[in-house]
Amino acid sequence: MRVLLMAALTVSAFAQPKIENAKLDTRAVTGSLEATFRTLVSSSVDPAWIGYSVPQVPGERSMCGTVSLEGAREFVVLYRVAAGQVEKIRTYATDCTFDGGDLPLHWLTGVDGSQSALLLSSFVLPETNRPDTNSKNGKGGAWQLASSALSAIARHQDGAPALIDLARRPQISPQIKQEAVRWLGRSKDPRALKFFEEILAAR
Repeated sequence: MRVLLMAALTVSAFAQPKIENAKLDTRAVTGSLEATFRTLVSSSVDPAWIGYSVPQVPGERSMCGTVSLEGAREFVVLYRVAAGQVEKIRTYATDCTFDGGDLPLHWLTGVDGSQSALLLSSFVLPETNRPDTNSKNGKGGAWQLASSALSAIARHQDGAPALIDLARRPQISPQIKQEAVRWLGRSKDPRALKFFEEILAAR
């Protein structure tokens, strides 16, 4: 039975944010995030959203709702899906209020941050596999998905390993690699520092 959620939901650690006008379906991830996510995507004919919250880099500030001076512990990752494909990737603060536009929203609970970063990295395809279409800036939908995925990974508390892997992965476009390195340069994760030390030592 589809439930139209109009009431605001209380925000707690790893909980649903405030959601309005959405046909909400909440389910726990008991196996891998990848398997749960791909099942939902492949079964999507009409437009829908898939979302979850994961730990974020300490100190990230909220841009809506109640502003957390010390930064929220989690952030929200949302994917717009239709016809078995992911169309958009967005990230928001947990204290935002989301209007689902009367579309289904599949909210996943118990999502592991490292699995989320790995899932997002799967949207960064080798150049030879990118089905890009023309756009006014010369970059297609696959590039935009990759760029959105990279910025989402960078916001993860445990996103550095995925960014390092992308920076080292062969056949990834130079632009995407530069973007991954740029995000690593802003990271305070010791693994990011070690990555740059290894690069300098190899020169």
